[in-house]
Amino acid sequence: MAKKYTEAERKEKNEKRTLIMLAARARAEAGEIANVAYKIDGTAYSPYNQCALAVQEGPAGVYGGFRTWLDNGRAVKKGEHGRIVAAPIIKTHKDAAGKVDRSEDEKVGMSWTTIFHIEQTEAVAVTA
Repeated sequence: MAKKYTEAERKEKNEKRTLIMLAARARAEAGEIANVAYKIDGTAYSPYNQCALAVQEGPAGVYGGFRTWLDNGRAVKKGEHGRIVAAPIIKTHKDAAGKVDRSEDEKVGMSWTTIFHIEQTEAVAVTA
């Protein structure tokens, strides 16, 4: 289930996401980078995944997984087909109190996951 945000948190998150996407688009349009796919947080995919997207004829731009888009106020359009990339499998550890301790996360393998380009998504109506 998606996390419930307050209106102020949602506004701040939307502003941050918009700035990241605009920065990625501006860098691509300025010719600083060419045919680079970015995660929704603004970081570039690995060279391996860049090649995987190129082989699948994925356009340059911002990509995210199904849940990532939902958590960021967008939904994948019905009938859209995603692109496949490699993603790490992370083993999380819990401390004595049972809370997840991210400092001890370890990569235990790789898996394939489906991602979608921002053009394959649409804004979701905000419900209060």
